[in-house]
Amino acid sequence: MKRVIIEAIRSSIINAAIFLTLMLGIENILYEYYNRIHVISYISKYFYFFSPETLVLHRTISVIAGFVLIFTSYRLYKRMRMAWIISICMLSVSMLIHVIGYHSLFKPVIIVESIVIIILSFNYKKFKRASNPINLKTSLFLCVIVTFLIFINTCFAVYEINTKPLTVNILGYAVLRTLKMLFLIDFSTLGHLSTRELVFVKTETAINWTGVLAALLFILKPLVYQPFVTAFDKEKVRKLLRKYGGNPLSYIAIEDDKKYYFGHNVEGVISYTAAAGVAVCAGDPVCSNEDMPLLIIEFITHCKQNDFDICFCHTLEKHIPLYNLLGFGKIKCGEEAMFNLETYNLGGGGSS
Repeated sequence: MKRVIIEAIRSSIINAAIFLTLMLGIENILYEYYNRIHVISYISKYFYFFSPETLVLHRTISVIAGFVLIFTSYRLYKRMRMAWIISICMLSVSMLIHVIGYHSLFKPVIIVESIVIIILSFNYKKFKRASNPINLKTSLFLCVIVTFLIFINTCFAVYEINTKPLTVNILGYAVLRTLKMLFLIDFSTLGHLSTRELVFVKTETAINWTGVLAALLFILKPLVYQPFVTAFDKEKVRKLLRKYGGNPLSYIAIEDDKKYYFGHNVEGVISYTAAAGVAVCAGDPVCSNEDMPLLIIEFITHCKQNDFDICFCHTLEKHIPLYNLLGFGKIKCGEEAMFNLETYNLGGGGSS
């Protein structure tokens, strides 16, 4: 039971860090609206040997980081590994922006970001849920192709739009402006544009970010585990039922529509059917009372990795305190019919 309590506390700390990630995403969207002029003046004063235009992290970077953090927070809660990687990267970018903006390491928002990064980093093993390999390949292909096509197209567009004599390499200048336009959504460096040219560059940027967000959506598409049930699995379940079966409903575990989760660290099984994103479990876990808490925790982790909610149907009353301790609620759906088998018969009459 001590391990159960420790695991529950650890999970609560991780969830608190994920909630702070969501709040930091919202803060990033609002941050630069009141602070960017001060950032520019500070960098221009203390880093004069660099181009302020190159050093300043445009407010759009902060907004993009904020939207990405908000977008990934739900998948982070579902313990997806790719969401963890993206969140760590975006939190690092966000912290860098705040350090540059406040020129201090001891502002509350920077301290919170540091704490969140530390918590997520130390618990990286908890984020095991993989992305769907097919969707992951699709996302990478989409991101590379869309970015490459728009990058080449916009380079030529920027070159044609800017006809003024330049003292730097034309192609390099076009590439720099393209990057600012595509990823910083900064059209000010393009100079005066006609209506047609402005529509063109905004359309290019919109297509670019549509591709990037679509790729992000594909990357965060989870891999749903659908185990193939064999005759060996069913025989194993029968043996466990004979050994531990105490809930009458548990015996429907051998029906053909059931899937099984076998304990990794304990002996036992949970039979369930997946419906509408919910793992509907037939009765209580089939295991010893001592191993039940750990088996349920393993199953909770398994369901988080596969984006399943959990519903245990027709559990025994003696196990309800354990379910409550592990964060489950309860609802009563009626009484179970009970018969005295010594007097009951199928002959009809009063006993029927």
